[in-house]
Amino acid sequence: MAKFISSLITEASGSVAGTTYSRNKNGSYIRNKSVPVNRNTLAQQAARAIFGSVSSAWKSLTPNERATFENQIMAYPYVDSLGQTKYYTASQLFKSLNNSMQQLGLGQISSLPGPVTMLNVTEIEVFISQAVSASISINAMSINGAAQTVVPAGFVLAIYATDIKSDGFTSPKNSDFRYIAQAAETVDVTALAIETPYTAVFGNSWQNSNNLNGKIWFGVKLVAVATGQRNNAYFMNQANIDA
Repeated sequence: MAKFISSLITEASGSVAGTTYSRNKNGSYIRNKSVPVNRNTLAQQAARAIFGSVSSAWKSLTPNERATFENQIMAYPYVDSLGQTKYYTASQLFKSLNNSMQQLGLGQISSLPGPVTMLNVTEIEVFISQAVSASISINAMSINGAAQTVVPAGFVLAIYATDIKSDGFTSPKNSDFRYIAQAAETVDVTALAIETPYTAVFGNSWQNSNNLNGKIWFGVKLVAVATGQRNNAYFMNQANIDA
C-alpha cells in the first residue's frame, strides 16, 4: 500500500484497472485492487434476497407513491467516501431506506414522509461471561450523551458484532461486522441478553476456555421506524470475554 500527495489529485476514491484509490485516518493511499471471493454465505444470500425484493417493490409503486420519494430527495442527503454531501435518486432513496427496514423485519415504506430528527448512540456497554450461565448482554447505553434505559420511542436498535479478535486487534472495519439482533422501541437495555443471536451467527467458540480474555467488537445503529433513516456509522465498543 502506497501513500501519496499529488498536486493534480486532491481526493480519489474507487478503482481504475488494477489500482484502488482510498483513504483512512492517516490520509490518502493507493493499493492493488483485490477481487473478493464470493462464498455465497447465508448472510450474503439474505442480503441479496432483500435487495431483490426491494428493487421489485419500487417497480410496483403508484405514481403518487413514487412522487413522495422524488419530492423528498433533498431532505435525505448522504455523505460519500470522500466526505462530500450527495443526494440519491428517488429509486435509490427508496431502496436505501427500505433495505434497512427489511433487514429488521419492519414494514415497507411506500409513501415517504419528511425526515425525523435522528438520535445517536454515544455509549454502549456489553458484558461477556463464560460462567455456567454463559451470557452476552448489553448492560448500559447512552443516547446523545445521556444514560438511557430503553430504546427511544420511534427507533429500533440494530445490533452488529464481529467474531473473536486477538488482544492486539484495535480497529475493526465495517466489513468485520455482521448483523445479529435488534431491540424494538421502548425495550429495556439494562440487561438485554444477546448470546443466542450472537451464537446463531458466529457459533459458540466464545464459550471455549481457549478464548478467555479474547474480545468481541459490537456496533449499534439506531433506525427510525417511520422513515428507515439510520446512523451513518456504527457506535463501536469492545467487550472482553471474562470467566
